[in-house]
Amino acid sequence: MHKMQQMVAVGFGFGFGFGFGFGFGFGFGFGFGLGLVFGLKGTTGRYFN
Repeated sequence: MHKMQQMVAVGFGFGFGFGFGFGFGFGFGFGFGLGLVFGLKGTTGRYFN
């Protein structure tokens, strides 16, 4: 029972850590990349047109 609880705790901790890290990293990276692309597109569009 103790080993089972330990496994569940480790699995939960790993799942939470991975989910949070992946979600935060993906969200930040995606938002940053999207902002960068639109920002560059906006500046280049402004300069060329």
